[in-house]
Amino acid sequence: MNEILFAEIYYICIAIMLILGFKTYRSMMKNSQKVSFLAVVFVHILYFQTDLVRMSNVQNLFLNEMSFLFFSLCTFSWFNYILTMLEIQYVKKTQMLIALIPLIVSVALLLMNPLNGILFKIDQNGNSQEGPFYLLYVFINDLYYLVGAYKAYVYSCRAKNYQQKKSYQILGIYMAVMMIVGTLQDVFRQVPIFCVGTSLSILIVYISYYNK
Repeated sequence: MNEILFAEIYYICIAIMLILGFKTYRSMMKNSQKVSFLAVVFVHILYFQTDLVRMSNVQNLFLNEMSFLFFSLCTFSWFNYILTMLEIQYVKKTQMLIALIPLIVSVALLLMNPLNGILFKIDQNGNSQEGPFYLLYVFINDLYYLVGAYKAYVYSCRAKNYQQKKSYQILGIYMAVMMIVGTLQDVFRQVPIFCVGTSLSILIVYISYYNK
């Protein structure tokens, strides 16, 4: 894809995120929902911007590492948002620690990567090559989408009224869609599928729940 067109798509998505972030900040939604939704928006902006800069500096190991890190934070922020919408709270510190395990493992892999290239390495031609633990990294981050979708499904089955049941089902569908979008991005790496897919998902979530 043309680099200029690629950049335009990314900046359009960033603009959408900035608008949603501003409207969310000014909204009257519950504080916990506002904080978790703003976290989703903010982390995705960081990821989009970092990934865009990385694409024009493919040989820069630091930018590649930061792009991976922000992607992990994106998946965690979605998971945390789902828990907030489902009104699930961490009663014990061990529950918080368990929820952070995929993120902690991802960060550990990223810290080790410069030493042995277990996630990726930059070859002599400046191309990024997958390492032996790359698929593990992807699966670990997808756990947030999988568990989030599962929890939303379970809570929808327990819902006491139709409106609540429908709301939880929508959240579960969004999480499943995000996992599919991420998988497609790994297959079609020259197309900004994740950027567009996540931006549309966040926009739809905002319209569905807060723009009323």
